[in-house]
Amino acid sequence: MKPETEAPPPGLTEPRLVYLADEPQHLPTVARWLHEEWGHMPPGSTLEDRYAELERQMQRDAMPLAIVAVDGGRPVGFAALVDHQPTGLPAAAPRLANVYVTLDHRRHGLGSRLSQRIAKEAARLGQRRLYLYANEQETLYARLGWRTVERCQTPGWGETLVMLRELG
Repeated sequence: MKPETEAPPPGLTEPRLVYLADEPQHLPTVARWLHEEWGHMPPGSTLEDRYAELERQMQRDAMPLAIVAVDGGRPVGFAALVDHQPTGLPAAAPRLANVYVTLDHRRHGLGSRLSQRIAKEAARLGQRRLYLYANEQETLYARLGWRTVERCQTPGWGETLVMLRELG
């Protein structure tokens, strides 16, 4: 069964949540966002590394996969479901990764929608648990059903929270 792409309810102009695999034209923009936001992690990573990582996420029925929020034909947000962890961080997979929302779309619930969509994708793929790493937003994620399971200090990341959400 092909997974469905979420569309905004009739009469609303909320961004559509689509698979990056279905709208690959957004890959360069998303790669730039992720590199600008988190290019220092891991140290030495390049824009080309981000691009290659996103190419691996261009799937619908397996991990890793990526979701893009699109408003009026332009990308305005992103989140990924990945099955690996960066070097130097505690083991926590599968996980929600790289939640990003453009400045003009922040504080309207889009980050929450993206996070919820990734949780649904993980459950659809048979996962019973989902993790995330966070340096902030603990309260927001707790409201969405996540709980902190570990706090650690990691090189290049500083204090990092490992959070868990039960899916089943």
